[in-house]
Amino acid sequence: MSAKRPEKDRGTSPDAPPPDKLIPFLTAPSLAVRAGRAAGVGGLSFLVAWYLSYLFLPEGFLKPGPGGVGSAAGGALVAAAILAGNLLVRIKGLPGGYLAAAWGFLYAGIQAGTNSFRVPYSARITPTFRVFSRGIVYEMAAWAILAAASCGWALFEMDRLGSGFKRVGSRANRTELAAAVLGILILAAALALEAAGILPS
Repeated sequence: MSAKRPEKDRGTSPDAPPPDKLIPFLTAPSLAVRAGRAAGVGGLSFLVAWYLSYLFLPEGFLKPGPGGVGSAAGGALVAAAILAGNLLVRIKGLPGGYLAAAWGFLYAGIQAGTNSFRVPYSARITPTFRVFSRGIVYEMAAWAILAAASCGWALFEMDRLGSGFKRVGSRANRTELAAAVLGILILAAALALEAAGILPS
């Protein structure tokens, strides 16, 4: 991706109102920077949701269905919503799939805080590095990679709410496509390991 293309693709223009600070922070020209920032902001949201749900929600609040089908379907649906949202529209410079990613990180935090895993911990725990033994952490890494990779793929853009959609000429490059494939592979592996109960609890 060239240095100039991301700015054009993300709908910036000289006469546009200045965007807030978070959107340009998350949509930086560098794919690696975008992925790192998406993972960082998402990880912080995950930890906050984990701690609050640990304090205020009952254990098993989001317990998945028999065989962990609910959990696996949830992770895959978040990934699909990220790709679909980013492909369809940007609103005021924000790729639509980022909203799906935000929901996914918050949902994952509530899942961890309420011990709603298919194979739960013996007792609920506050935020700890033990969570790296669960597939949900690697699902979130995949969501961040997918969101960052498809950040500039939108077919339509809305400059401001209520202004209507306009067609934009965004295209994916090879690096972004390779990153998206990597994200899908990480997601598939995480879902398979969690569903099989291979990852320790």
